[in-house]
Amino acid sequence: MDLTVTDSTRTRPLRRRLLGTLPRTTALSLVLVGGVTAAPVVGGHAASAPHPVKPGIEHVQLAALSPATLPATAPKGTAGKGTAGKGTASTTRVAATDEVVTATGTGSLVGLTWPTAAAPAAGTELQVRGRAAKGGWTGWAATEVNDDTDPTAVAAGRTTRVGTDPVWLGPVTQVQVRYASQDAPRVRSGRLEVVDPGTSPADVPASAPAGAAQANPAMPRYIRRAGWGADESIRTCSADYGSTTSALVVHHTDGTNTYTAAESASIVRGIYAFHVQGRGWCDIGYNALVDKYGQIFEGRAGGMDLPVIGAHTGGFNTDTWGVSVLGTYSTVAPSSAAMSALTTLFAWRESAFYRRADSTSVLTSRGGGSLYPDGQKVTEPFIIGHRDLWPTSCPGNAFYAQLGSVRSSTLAKTSFTGSPIYQRWAGQGGASSALGPVLKGEGPVTFGRRTVFQGGWAMYAVGSSTRLLGPGLDGLYWANGGPARWSYPLGDEYAIAGGRRVDFKSGFTAVYSFGRGSHPLFGAIKTYWLGTGQGSSPVGFPTGSETVLASGGVSQSFAQGVVLWKSGLGAHAVRGAVLAAYTAKGGPDGSLGYPLADQVAVKGGTSQVFQGGTLLVPDLGKPTVVKRPWEPGPSTRG
Repeated sequence: MDLTVTDSTRTRPLRRRLLGTLPRTTALSLVLVGGVTAAPVVGGHAASAPHPVKPGIEHVQLAALSPATLPATAPKGTAGKGTAGKGTASTTRVAATDEVVTATGTGSLVGLTWPTAAAPAAGTELQVRGRAAKGGWTGWAATEVNDDTDPTAVAAGRTTRVGTDPVWLGPVTQVQVRYASQDAPRVRSGRLEVVDPGTSPADVPASAPAGAAQANPAMPRYIRRAGWGADESIRTCSADYGSTTSALVVHHTDGTNTYTAAESASIVRGIYAFHVQGRGWCDIGYNALVDKYGQIFEGRAGGMDLPVIGAHTGGFNTDTWGVSVLGTYSTVAPSSAAMSALTTLFAWRESAFYRRADSTSVLTSRGGGSLYPDGQKVTEPFIIGHRDLWPTSCPGNAFYAQLGSVRSSTLAKTSFTGSPIYQRWAGQGGASSALGPVLKGEGPVTFGRRTVFQGGWAMYAVGSSTRLLGPGLDGLYWANGGPARWSYPLGDEYAIAGGRRVDFKSGFTAVYSFGRGSHPLFGAIKTYWLGTGQGSSPVGFPTGSETVLASGGVSQSFAQGVVLWKSGLGAHAVRGAVLAAYTAKGGPDGSLGYPLADQVAVKGGTSQVFQGGTLLVPDLGKPTVVKRPWEPGPSTRG
């Protein structure tokens, strides 16, 4: 069947902030389905229920600390970050002298931030270390300044700060920051952020949740935000959405590689607190995180299967999806467990969005300090490293060298061509059709599978066949319980006079009119409306859902009147001047009771028979009620 779309609201391109531009029902359907779909999440463990863990953060002004000058020696074991260009080895700049400042602060994760106007240049290198509560100083850990920002926070009018990547040191009571003396004036205009992410017994993993590859890969098991103890009270903005997933971006977080599986959740909480409370972002910057044990953590809120705009790759956050592996991978590659989890996660994501790991995408820079000026289009592999788009060494030289293997392993786990939804979408012209690119990746529903497209349409797989619903009717479907209440659509939605219609296995019918929105019909009122011409019915399109009345009947409003039903009396419309007079007399709860027939034209006016009598509404004059002996009142009928 060829897709024909006549409603202009259904074919317009989505703007970058999806939920602010789609019809309200489409936004609602995207949000609701995320709560209904059976996603394989890990929320915690039977022995200890997960709960929000409130982080602590100390803001230490560097200008208040006394610097000490050190001799020009390269710190042992710290080479490797630098600001190398795309795909090249990074170098360590050796300053003539180094300065160090020492701060008292209790926490496990540290980073530095600056006001935008006073920040060091992007790529400026610093090193941090901490004094353990029981023991000496940790080794120096390298980090660098990056001036990317959170587009969602900027759009919300929040003041953001330039910062380094945060570094996990483990529990410390003092922190030292080392920098080149020539960078001192700007470095010392900032502050040190010392984060205590707190602990929870629920941080101890029951098992690694990565899952194995399979045909038509399902979403892998992951630890949702509640499971890693996200304190949602510190998140400052609602999620912002792009239009699809055009690239998968690989990151590393920096910091130690010797963390335990039980510490991973704390590291994620620490990064979250640093991004929100240190840098002023709305939420954690990454869409997902992976640890060396193969645990996958949900990142930025808004839906793992939606194109949530993160803050991970400045200038290219829109329509990319960023995943960071916990640790530093400048000289060592990630563990096999991390690589397996990452490629399984990527295989699910690209299969859900009908993409291949060996494909390329044209991305448009939005400037903001990226390698490319604002507006420049660049062609990149679908799976890329952070350094491909931003002046950074991330995800580390050793990890970057493995990206070819990441692509091939992901591709080996990818399968979507057998999906009937994909096949129908591709047959319509794929991303260039009126449906557009995938907006919400293909995922399971009670009876089959579902994909939402940028054009606002949703497609369902029912066995080997598909059903196509537009945003208005699909949004209504999910707002009313979706498959759990209405079962599956019997076919595509289709045009009727003045609007569109779709029928469901449960007996519900959903209708959409261009002026009245989307509303459900069911039972006798639905039968009445269909029998009187549906879109051409004298009552017009529905303007609301059924309402159960105290008198035992049901009422539903329509554009030109109301339809009432009560057991034994059938369904009948009351409209126009008769409706006004009927309402004035108390409606179905008044003396007239429920209608027994539709209104008819009589000489000089209109009449309609009710339980309590015949209501006569003259063209001129006042309405009257005539009660004949054979017309029982409400007390003897119904």
